[in-house]
Amino acid sequence: MIILKTLREKADLVGVFSAGLCLLHCIIFPLLVTFTSLSVGIFEDFEHWVEYLFVLLSIAAVYLSTSKINNRSLRKRMWVACCIFVSALLLHDVHVGFIYASIIASLVLALLHVRNLIGKNRGISVP
Repeated sequence: MIILKTLREKADLVGVFSAGLCLLHCIIFPLLVTFTSLSVGIFEDFEHWVEYLFVLLSIAAVYLSTSKINNRSLRKRMWVACCIFVSALLLHDVHVGFIYASIIASLVLALLHVRNLIGKNRGISVP
């Protein structure tokens, strides 16, 4: 129970951290593969597991963050951004456009978590 309570209180921080790591992964990993002697085949399975981890962290952070939000608009925006992020991340092998959609959705999700975090720290409901 203590762990769940702590996670619920820190869900926005987990969301910002997870989205930031995802953005870092999406930008740096292709550069590492392109400009170094790393083989894509070696990291292909590892990359998919990292993506699944980002999906789980994203869903958990949004669920825990929105469970106590009274602002329906912010809650809806967070879930829409999460759904777009998860869908685009899982479909990025289908079309290159999904990669860009997942990056943008991750950035939006991080900004929404920051917005919610600032609202909580000020003791106000953020629109």
